[in-house]
Amino acid sequence: MKKLIIPFIVLGVVIGGTVFAPSLAPYDPMQIHAVILDLPSSDHPLGTDSLGRDVFSRLLYGGRHTLAIALIASGIALVIGVGLGIIWGLAPKGLDDLLTVIMSAVLAIPSLLMALVILTLLGRGMGQIALAVGVSQIALVVQVVRGATLGIRHAPYIESAYAIGATRGRIIRHYILPNILPVVVSYGGVIVGYSLLNGTALTFLGLGELGVPDWGVILAEGRSVFDVAPRIAIYAGVLITSVVLAVNVIVDRWVK
Repeated sequence: MKKLIIPFIVLGVVIGGTVFAPSLAPYDPMQIHAVILDLPSSDHPLGTDSLGRDVFSRLLYGGRHTLAIALIASGIALVIGVGLGIIWGLAPKGLDDLLTVIMSAVLAIPSLLMALVILTLLGRGMGQIALAVGVSQIALVVQVVRGATLGIRHAPYIESAYAIGATRGRIIRHYILPNILPVVVSYGGVIVGYSLLNGTALTFLGLGELGVPDWGVILAEGRSVFDVAPRIAIYAGVLITSVVLAVNVIVDRWVK
């Protein structure tokens, strides 16, 4: 339990900072100040960017956008992926062979590339990015859940449930889901990490909402002035890395 204290503190500070951004941020994230690329000071705790905007305020507000996309995308991937994975794991041989071919073809497409294609069709927006990132992760979840389902499909307690006349839905709810839950939670941490990284990658590439601060946007802005003010990109990079590591450490320890 002691090993979880630091990850929980990291997540608590980051999530708390983004939730209470309107109260904690000293300035509007889009407000332009006189001095550009100003060093950290009492007026600007983390300095200003290339347009004179307060970096600390932009990181706080940007976290709201970035984390919301990651959570929504993870929810989409896990809810749909778990359902389809269980159905596939219980499918008869003929249907299983067909689904295997289809899923292999889908998995051959990199998730970020798939998200780019979906986003191109849907257009800009937080909801569109979350949907694109979430849908692109579904096949990964399906494959993992299907494997976990196959591992217990012929377990004695499930065979007994079928023998006493339990319905397929009841077996899934009361026997399969509880027993594959550790796998789902463990891989859920991976999906949150993927969603966060892919979401910021899309906004880094300029596919996010115009004028909305986001860690990916801040990372891109920091890259353009990295030779004179590397701190801007480093701030965003450290936040992204810290959240991904904290989530995976917590999930890994919880499962064990």
